[in-house]
Amino acid sequence: MKHVVMGTAGHIDHGKTTLVKRLTGIDTDRLKEEKIRGMTIELGFAPMKLPSGAELSIVDVPGHEKFVKTMVAGAAGIDFALLVIAADEGIMPQTEEHIDILKLLGVKNGITAITKSDLADDSEIEKLKVEIREYLDQHWMEGVPIIPISAQSGRGIDELIRMIDEMTAKASREVNRQLFRMPVDRVFTMTGYGTVLTGTVTGGTAVKGQVVDVLPEGLKAKVRGIQVHNKQVEQAIMGDRCALNLAGLDKSKVGRGSVVAEAGMVEPVNLVDAALTSIKDKEEIKHNQRVHVNIGTKEVLARIRLIGADSIPSGESGYGQIRFEEPIVALRGDKFIIRKYSPVNTIGGGRVLFHYCENRKRSSQETMQFFKLADSQDPKKLLEHILEMSDHLVNIAELFRYTLEDKERIKNVLINLLDTGRAGYIKEIDKYFSMTFYQKAIEDVNEEFQRLQAVHPYRFQITKEEMKSRVFPQINAKDYTAFINYLAENHKFRLKDNAIQLTEDDLADSIFKKKEVTEIRNYLKKQQFNSFTARMLADETGINIKQTEEILKFLQAIRLVEKLDDSQYIDYLALKKAAVILIGTLDEKGTITAAVFRDLLNTGRKTAILILEYFDSVKVTHRDGDVRKPGIHYADHLL
Repeated sequence: MKHVVMGTAGHIDHGKTTLVKRLTGIDTDRLKEEKIRGMTIELGFAPMKLPSGAELSIVDVPGHEKFVKTMVAGAAGIDFALLVIAADEGIMPQTEEHIDILKLLGVKNGITAITKSDLADDSEIEKLKVEIREYLDQHWMEGVPIIPISAQSGRGIDELIRMIDEMTAKASREVNRQLFRMPVDRVFTMTGYGTVLTGTVTGGTAVKGQVVDVLPEGLKAKVRGIQVHNKQVEQAIMGDRCALNLAGLDKSKVGRGSVVAEAGMVEPVNLVDAALTSIKDKEEIKHNQRVHVNIGTKEVLARIRLIGADSIPSGESGYGQIRFEEPIVALRGDKFIIRKYSPVNTIGGGRVLFHYCENRKRSSQETMQFFKLADSQDPKKLLEHILEMSDHLVNIAELFRYTLEDKERIKNVLINLLDTGRAGYIKEIDKYFSMTFYQKAIEDVNEEFQRLQAVHPYRFQITKEEMKSRVFPQINAKDYTAFINYLAENHKFRLKDNAIQLTEDDLADSIFKKKEVTEIRNYLKKQQFNSFTARMLADETGINIKQTEEILKFLQAIRLVEKLDDSQYIDYLALKKAAVILIGTLDEKGTITAAVFRDLLNTGRKTAILILEYFDSVKVTHRDGDVRKPGIHYADHLL
């Protein structure tokens, strides 16, 4: 069954609480001080059974100017408003402020009750109706029903109930249904139960037995029991006015302004991007202005940082960032009220555009484009932008946390991006990335190699750990491993053991074209089976010894030369040919001597022995007196 919340609004002593009692039989003024002073101080709550069978929750708010923050807390979760205006006073200052607040919070439906109608004659009532109609048409909403009533005599009560029933039937709320969240407006303890938190469920579902987060305090608790309309239930859904009995929660550590949320899905923030509106005929909103912000059931001090302007004049809109002086729960789409720091009066409000953000450039065209995009009703473009700007790999759950868009819609957007070549996907970790991120990663890897080669000209590989710390510190280890493998599979570079290496094409561009390398490679081609030292090579080519040694290390790493012992090198292709000759002879005769091997290679005895000793060291052969026989790696070590 759909549960709807109606909130009262209006000036002090205009009969809000009396009317609620007439409708429900419940006196929402429960505090001793409220009874003594004859006015509502705290929020009051009452269930109402309607003629259609629908159930309605009523939130009764205070009308005194000192308790506007309490009114905002009550209005934060309502579906429509019952605006109360006394016949003997008409529209008063708090009436106007409450109307402004309702408009800023996005409450689009309501009913106006002219209370105490028995204190005015019919002509006065009709005149007041015209006045109210003109004001509402200008400041809130056209066509709001206006019903004269008397809680004492019963005049208009039946008509009001019928209208409430109709309004309840068509009530709808534009909030996310996938993420459970309940701003807390009251905390108390019950003997035998423990801590109870009340509020209106603004999204998702709470289920008995689930673990939830209580934020921004960072506490965890288990839902021991749920009550909706004074009845024990197994779950509470969006729109329910409910009480949660939470096990393991200390009452003293939470209060109004806390938020109960699905575990692990919401993080408190200190900064949000926002669309801002200044109230008509009130003060402008200024850049760097310190203000009170009422969001959900929380009031917090904050500072406004305007984007692209130094002020938002009365009745106009703009963009900005709000930096809160303490962590709060604020998500995309949340409405809020801005009240002046001193004197405390309502000057505007707005809507959270993005809740995971950083300081943005105030006058940047790029910044303004982002705000307009975030403010639009095109989730596809926003999702594309977030993926485009992300500095790491993301999954659907993370994009949901950023945008609160429907998960199926997110999935469809990602599929479209994959189909059009604007995104990539790694199945192993179930994460996505933009082609912008992909291309930048390639550029960053290449730049790191260039930086490395500026210091070490012939170094062509970097360990995976080095590359991560220098280029990808923002990516977690698991994602980094998967992404590096993905890049290697797409031939952007190659992996060997724990190293990232340049490809043959990259080597040709960065190292092989160097004059010194060309000279040494030409020297190698002439040597055949002859070995050489670094000093011999340096003397022959005229390249200094240190540079020669670095080039030889590089050529050895890519297997163009091989080191036979501590000082002697040989061309790697020549060594492979020698291996073929050696193994062919052993296959035929079973043994080979140094003299025979020397003759087969047409080289000197010293070089032949040096090569044979190398093959001994890698266990292709083993020495038995004056002959060599097949070693343990004879069959599987053909270089």
